[in-house]
Amino acid sequence: MAPILRMADGPGGPVWAANGHAWPVPAAASDRLLAPLRAPHTAISVAALARAARLRPGSPALLGPLGALYRARALDVASPEGHRA
Repeated sequence: MAPILRMADGPGGPVWAANGHAWPVPAAASDRLLAPLRAPHTAISVAALARAARLRPGSPALLGPLGALYRARALDVASPEGHRA
């Protein structure tokens, strides 16, 4: 996983950056979501991230930032068995 930076808030809320890309993140859960993503670990599930951020697992406020991180190659996706997808 690449380092994820939280930049100063923009007009729409917080802005995250990774691997030379930057994007806005919904303010409601940005810090609660960022903390577990920055924690040293081998893998964390979407369900665990949702719990940490106090969001539903299918919430756009969760899946939007995770999708942006994936497209920026800032995180890896693993199957439930722990194998990279």
